[in-house]
Amino acid sequence: MAALVIATAPGAAPGTRDLLWRHVLGRPLISRPLHELKSVDALGFCGLVAPLGRRSNGLELLHSIAPSDYNQFITPPDNTWFKALAALCDTPIFSTWIIVIDAAFPLMTAATMRAGLRAANQTGIAIAG
Repeated sequence: MAALVIATAPGAAPGTRDLLWRHVLGRPLISRPLHELKSVDALGFCGLVAPLGRRSNGLELLHSIAPSDYNQFITPPDNTWFKALAALCDTPIFSTWIIVIDAAFPLMTAATMRAGLRAANQTGIAIAG
């Protein structure tokens, strides 16, 4: 199973672009979905999709949280997450199940992700929220 945490907002207002990287209760808001992914079984890949200017912050988070055996910072040329998803599907690590998390909704829990995966197993696709 693979996960993509999407932390890009190309159309966001200049004052809001850094909100995901601000500290809330002692850690960056963007770290919350990564932390929850640690509790999802069989996660073999985690990609953090974020702007190039956040590469060092993103790599630091991936290194410290390590939600999977294989983590990667991804910067699509135009910051669109679907290009990152398409690139993931073309790699040898492609997985049958891919969890896509919008980091703008940082309160997604591992239990909600597991419920979404159970629903996807029955229907082929699911949106958990």
